[in-house]
Amino acid sequence: MCLKIGISRCLLGERVRYDGGERGEPVLVEAMQRAARLVPLCPEVECGMSIPREPAEIGGSVFCPTFVGLRTGRNYTVQLMEWVLPRIERFVREPVHGMVLKSNSPSCACVTPKPIWHPENTPGMGWSLGLFARAFQERFPRIPMADEVVLQHPGNRNIFLERVRKYAASVAEEA
Repeated sequence: MCLKIGISRCLLGERVRYDGGERGEPVLVEAMQRAARLVPLCPEVECGMSIPREPAEIGGSVFCPTFVGLRTGRNYTVQLMEWVLPRIERFVREPVHGMVLKSNSPSCACVTPKPIWHPENTPGMGWSLGLFARAFQERFPRIPMADEVVLQHPGNRNIFLERVRKYAASVAEEA
């Protein structure tokens, strides 16, 4: 069976970040490529946001997070989620066995939740995973997810890949 792992395009070294910068993780990418076929994705670019683009954060509330531009306060949630929801459903037809996403991203943070931003910096607004990561995890709670911070350590990469293999084997048994 061919393992497939979804991965943030910025981790592959593509210049898709809000500032047009590059945050490639070549050691991580090489380790993942040895074990699986990688399925690149960037929710922000693929939903139609430009490069460069306004920096954004998670706004709203714990129960209803939003995707908000920091300079303008523009709410990009609908634009992002109109791509996210169909893309997640595409994973039903084109499954992945693991997901590696960019830490500290308002769309992809999947391990350490981000504080919810509020224009007046009101404390106590709560925390949320990135909007894509949150939707993916809700739809596919059994698929292993990690970010590049966790996977910097070779031992953590091995544990993650073992979890991916076990998940893939369990799906194969169910079929």
